[in-house]
Parts: sequence; C-alpha cells; structure tokens
Amino acid sequence: MYEFDPNDLRLQRSRTIVGFKVGSIAAAGALLYLGGEATDGCAMRGRTAMYPLQKDGEATSFWNEDTLFDSDVVGMKVLDGELLATVRYERSLGIETRTSLSDGYDKRWGDENALSRESALLYIDRTGRIAGRTNFSAGLAVFVRGLEMIGRRPVLYGAVGGIPAVAPQ
Repeated sequence: MYEFDPNDLRLQRSRTIVGFKVGSIAAAGALLYLGGEATDGCAMRGRTAMYPLQKDGEATSFWNEDTLFDSDVVGMKVLDGELLATVRYERSLGIETRTSLSDGYDKRWGDENALSRESALLYIDRTGRIAGRTNFSAGLAVFVRGLEMIGRRPVLYGAVGGIPAVAPQ
C-alpha cells in the first residue's frame, strides 16, 4: 500500500502485508479496513481476510474465514459502526445433480457451468464477530462483484447464472 501526501501527491511511505491481496477498502474515520484474500505462500488463491489499518500502525488480522473453499472480499462499506462485506466463494468440490427422475446422478465439478460460485453479505461488528450473514447460492451461480449503498441500504451487484444482476438488500 502506498501513502501519498494529498497536497502534492508525493509518496510518504509504503507498507506491505505479506501474503495478502486487497480486494476492497472501506474507511471508518482514521481507520482503514482492507479486505481481500490471504494465502499461505504456496497457494494460487487464498481465503477471506480483513485487516484494519491505523494511520501510523501496522496491519494486524481483524477477521479471516476458516473455509475449505477459495474466497475473497470484493466489497466493503461501514454503516453504524458495523462493517458490511461481500464475500465470494468458489467451491472446488463436486456437487451431485439430477437432470430428471429417471437419470442417475451426474457429478458437476467446480470448473463446469459456474455452479461452484456462491456469495455472502456479512455484517461484522467492531470486535471482528459476525453479527449477521446472508448467503446467496441455491445453485444459481450467484457471484457478487461488489457492494454499494443507496441511503442506508446495501446494494450488491454481480451475476446470477452468468447474467448481470443487481440485488438491493
């Protein structure tokens, strides 16, 4: 991360969080929340993680999700002291589906038909505890790309089944 002087745009300093890729940023006063994915150094993809960053402090992990699936934060906003974050997941495990009553089971894997894509809207309190969660999946390949606010209502945008979509919450 690079910090610039807002008056003359000179670089003041830079900071690095090893093994972390930022996907979204939200400001809450003097605190900056970084959301994205953390990797263990060997993996191509990582797991959801968030870091609060004080103006003069170092980044320390605020919240991370312990999941088997690749995931990352793609949108964040601050509302009434809570952090709203949209997370997308990509399952790498097969799921069984039936095409008709007479057919046997057919395995579909994570790279086929985007059935492996899921998303969630998280409400995270100041301590890093999840205060609320809304999951989006139901086999529709819901893939949230970001989060905006209209007044006090979160609006998620992305794709459902490969078709662009917007969903007010």
